[in-house]
Amino acid sequence: LAVPWLSRRASEWTLISIAMGTAGVMFLLFPLAHDVSMLVMLSIVLGAGMGISQPITLSLIYTVAPEGRRSELAGARTTSINSAQIAAPLLLGALSASMGLAFAIWPFAVMLLAGCRFAYSRTAALEADKPGSD
Repeated sequence: LAVPWLSRRASEWTLISIAMGTAGVMFLLFPLAHDVSMLVMLSIVLGAGMGISQPITLSLIYTVAPEGRRSELAGARTTSINSAQIAAPLLLGALSASMGLAFAIWPFAVMLLAGCRFAYSRTAALEADKPGSD
């Protein structure tokens, strides 16, 4: 329900940056949580951030994809999401069983924070390209 309101106030890349940054921070904090209430709170914030990113990525696909290739890009997005939903639990489960939860989740958090940085740089680049900006 908040996505239309947020999308009127911020660019798509800004919202993607916020979602990825939020997810990265939540994944950094997961291994430090020692009770169920903290895990529930972190999961709610993580879910809200990830929930915002899904419709925004579809909007970005529509915006940046060449005419006639939007369905192809949407299909590639769906394939990558489904592949990650299969591979990530297997990989993270194996890593956490062998090395501990923090060693499995923190590299993932770092990748999300790097993605946040990339999305933020895209926002800055698009703002600089706007007419009237010096």
